Parts: sequence; structure tokens; C-alpha cells
Amino acid sequence: LRNAADRLGLDVRRAQPVPPSGSVPSFTDPFHEQARLLKGTTRPIIFDVGAHIGQTALKYKSLFPRASVYSFEPFGDSFTQLTTAVKDLEHVYPVRSALGRSVAEVALNVNRSTATSSLLPTDPRSSETWNETDVTDTVAKVRVSVGTVDSFLAEHPEIPKIDILKIDAQGSEMDILIGAERILSNRAIRLAYIEVIMLPTYVGQHHLDEYLVFFR
Repeated sequence: LRNAADRLGLDVRRAQPVPPSGSVPSFTDPFHEQARLLKGTTRPIIFDVGAHIGQTALKYKSLFPRASVYSFEPFGDSFTQLTTAVKDLEHVYPVRSALGRSVAEVALNVNRSTATSSLLPTDPRSSETWNETDVTDTVAKVRVSVGTVDSFLAEHPEIPKIDILKIDAQGSEMDILIGAERILSNRAIRLAYIEVIMLPTYVGQHHLDEYLVFFR
């Protein structure tokens, strides 16, 4: 099979074996890897930045039932769905705000797929990146509030640290890290889980090497 695939220009690799029922999933699942890294932490404080409609909050609560999750989502329709999704969960706090490098009010580009909405404009090459689909086409612009991680913590002194800073902000991840400079400098974030888009999707998105330099 491999020889035949080679002649067709295909690369065949053995898949990860399916773990037995009840076993710990492999490290390829990023959420279970976070649970492994924070093993023994029963009440983590989690910032879910770019919460959308609550998918990630639900995932974290399944892994850390006693966690406090602060879910940040600026877009009204998505925020309504987020609030509905987590309304029966204890210690999940929806926050209708984006996060960035400074406190402001800015335009959010609402895209055809709301999961791709961004504070950054869509790159003209995005449709090529995403196989000629129109999911990142902007259909509206709305004004939203933007805060920073540091400003939110200053308003909530009861939060001493962040155990997981999850950022999925459609190209604005670096701005959010810059807005967390004080808490990062104090080494009060234990784990950062960040989406880094590698191919052209948004104008002004940052590259992987920039994130590595930032953390160094």
C-alpha cells in the first residue's frame, strides 16, 4: 500500500491507536493535555478569550468541574448563545467584551461564519487559504468594547492568578498578550493555550516566530 501511495505522491502514516475505553486520551487532544499538565489543580481559574457560543467553556467544565471560567465574547448574538449554554453551570461568568492591548471601543468585523469574526479585516487571500469558501467574508460591522487582561484583573482583585489563558481571537492573539503584560511579567499565568493562524486569513495577524520571541 505504501509503495502504491508513493507512486501517487501520497504520504501514508500509521494513525494514532484508539485508546481503550476509560483510558487517558493521547497528548494530541490539547484539552486533555492541559488537564494532564494541571493534574492536581481542582479549582483552576480559566480565561476563555474568544468564547463564541460556549463550546470551550463546556469543555473546560467537563475536565475541571470546579473551575471558575471567565468567558469573553463581544458579539451580541454569540454572547446570547454563550449565556444560554452555560446558564446552569456554576462559576462560569460570561463577559460581553473583547480583549486586546488597550481599553477602547472598536469595530468588530462580523463574518459569514460568526466563529471567524475578528477585530482585524479579512485578508483578500483568505478564501484561498480556506479552500475557496466564504466563511470569512465580512457581512457587517458592529461597535464593541475592548478591555485588557490586566485591566480586567485590576477591576477584579479577587482573581489572584490565571491557571489557563485560552485565546482564540481570530488573529488578535498577540494584542491580547500585550494587554496581559503585567500579569505575565509577574509569572501569574500558569499555562497559555493560543490559536496561531499560519496562513493568510486576517490583515495584521502575527506569525509563530513573533509569539516565540514575545514569550522569550
